Amino acid sequence: MSFHSGTQVEYSTASGTTNNNGGIFSSTITNAGTDYSQQATAQVTGTDGACTTGTSTFTSASPSASFTSALIGNGLTLSTGGSNFTLSTYQITAVSDGNTLTLDRSPVGGSSGTGGVYKIGGAFAVPIDAHKELLVGGNRAWVKGAVNFTLLASISVSANNATFAAPIIISGYNTTRGDNPTGANRPTLVCGTSYVVTLQSFWHIENFIMTGDASSILTLGSAGGIARNIKSTNSSGTTTRSAINPKGGVVIECEAVSTNGYAIANDTNALALLLYTYMHDSVTGAQGSSFGRFSAHKCVFDTLTTGLLQTSAPVRTTITDCDFYNGTTALSLAGATDGVIDGNIFHSWTTAITDTSTNLSNVIKRNSFYNNTTNAENVGTLDSSNLTSDPSFTDAPNKDFTVGSSSPVLNAGFDFTELGLVGAYKNNIGIDQDDNASGGSATWAHASFG
Repeated sequence: MSFHSGTQVEYSTASGTTNNNGGIFSSTITNAGTDYSQQATAQVTGTDGACTTGTSTFTSASPSASFTSALIGNGLTLSTGGSNFTLSTYQITAVSDGNTLTLDRSPVGGSSGTGGVYKIGGAFAVPIDAHKELLVGGNRAWVKGAVNFTLLASISVSANNATFAAPIIISGYNTTRGDNPTGANRPTLVCGTSYVVTLQSFWHIENFIMTGDASSILTLGSAGGIARNIKSTNSSGTTTRSAINPKGGVVIECEAVSTNGYAIANDTNALALLLYTYMHDSVTGAQGSSFGRFSAHKCVFDTLTTGLLQTSAPVRTTITDCDFYNGTTALSLAGATDGVIDGNIFHSWTTAITDTSTNLSNVIKRNSFYNNTTNAENVGTLDSSNLTSDPSFTDAPNKDFTVGSSSPVLNAGFDFTELGLVGAYKNNIGIDQDDNASGGSATWAHASFG
């Protein structure tokens, strides 16, 4: 069974929140009442809940406050205690009187339930898998506050109830739903040494810091998954672990670090799209395996052994307007064909672009190569549209990839307002600009020159 299609779920660390609270509300249920999910404590509690088998009518002789129509649309969670109840969160669809209400589904099986301990309303304390399994397309889970939410177990969603038209969204916020926090104002999901977050197709997750050292900290679904404004750090000593696995989805405005592994690893035979994303201080920035492949646009690959690595031959890989800075191999193509590598900066690499065998079918135009031992191997001769002059980063060693107006890579006809000419960036690219007080003082560089 699942929540109503219009349901919103709330998580908060405020005093009084608990996973035994009601935690959900839908304003689209007929005769919906007052949203009590965003308050810290439950609106109504009781220890004498009862339900006759085969029905969804729930009664309580002595609730802490009389049931009223204001409860319609809110969640009722049955926790420990009582007999014959299925412990879960249910949705209130009707209220008959001060002691009787109707739930979205029966909370009992073959025998009638008695002595049920319940709470109605009040936010949940920690995201858990059991809540996520009840979500359906159009639902959204909200996680509030620039605080730590320490996971109690992995969130590994098995139900796939989302669609392209009606995704399921998990959103972090600071003080007001939808305020799109950045930097340290985002909630932190602490995964620790054992837990991960694994989502299904058409699930979106946004506005979080995530930390841990187990497997892939965040894995999207195999179709239509989106991660936005996520800062994921995998501190594991294991070399094969990643911060984000897009599974062919979209990673936008994210920051990814895997100290000894892959910042981003796409291990599904599908194209993953990287936009305005910063991969740094890892063994590999982005790795495509099992015919997983990438297109990257306006991303930064910084201080890595390998920037972007394709271990299986991709077709039509597109790498545009990216900065590759400091490492051994910036772009390893593994037999890529019919790709486009255009408008990128390759700065301070042992080898900027390489292929496993000579391949002349990729278009390599209008890039900037500077301070590399080898600019390109097995990809043919670079033509005159590619530059070898200094792009003049403001302070690349300290993560400021802006350039001044005199940089040779700038094209006067390109519209830089998308990224922000001066002052605060409109997108988190380069580094997470909210973490860098010196960033944003000039134009963000890529080699889109004519």
